[in-house]
Amino acid sequence: MVVQGGAPTPSAAASPARGRAESASADDQIRARILDAAYQCLMDSGYSTRLHAAIAERSGYSRPTVYKYLGDQQAIIGALVHRELSRYFAIAQSVLTTPGSPRERFVDAVVFSVQFGRQHPLLQKGLRENPEVVLPWFTVNSGPMINLCLNALTPHIELLVSVGELPARTDARVITEWTFRLAISLVISPSTLELPDADSLRAYLGALLDIGGATRPSAGSTVASGAVVAAGVQPGGATT
Repeated sequence: MVVQGGAPTPSAAASPARGRAESASADDQIRARILDAAYQCLMDSGYSTRLHAAIAERSGYSRPTVYKYLGDQQAIIGALVHRELSRYFAIAQSVLTTPGSPRERFVDAVVFSVQFGRQHPLLQKGLRENPEVVLPWFTVNSGPMINLCLNALTPHIELLVSVGELPARTDARVITEWTFRLAISLVISPSTLELPDADSLRAYLGALLDIGGATRPSAGSTVASGAVVAAGVQPGGATT
């Protein structure tokens, strides 16, 4: 270590930090290469392939190295889901910041999300060929994905609240969960409706929001009964 006047020079003091940064960068690059190889292996051979051996052959890293950086097969798929969702949010920022009313931006965000999911090659391959592997990430194991959505959407929701476009009592978590569940259901669940393009999706979402706007419960009623009446059904099963 170089010392001047009893104190380490800035370059000497920074060396350990620089070394850690370079090590982290190298680890990130290895992890990224392994994930790239995993993506291609799944596209080529499907979700039932023995990933560690296939990734090792494609990436040039050993199977122990693949396991060290990403874990078992389930963890590899989970890491891919997380990476692809992070990429989605990076692209979606332009949609989330487009000028318009909260309703317009909500509809645009859901439409973009649904089309992104419907056009994602790896997701669609998994839904067709191995739904038992893919679906849990969007249903029973969706907690981490919802939290990622919450982190991405909360700043936008807070901005709308701060400028008075959403009520002060707005709960970002409620909006995030509703948006996530609505978009995911339109991607992974079959529908009796024809919603093949952006225009049909916008019309569908507009109808849902119109129903939601008509479900404000009157004094003494419950939210549930208000929703039922707005849907054209009286409590007890009679139609209006």
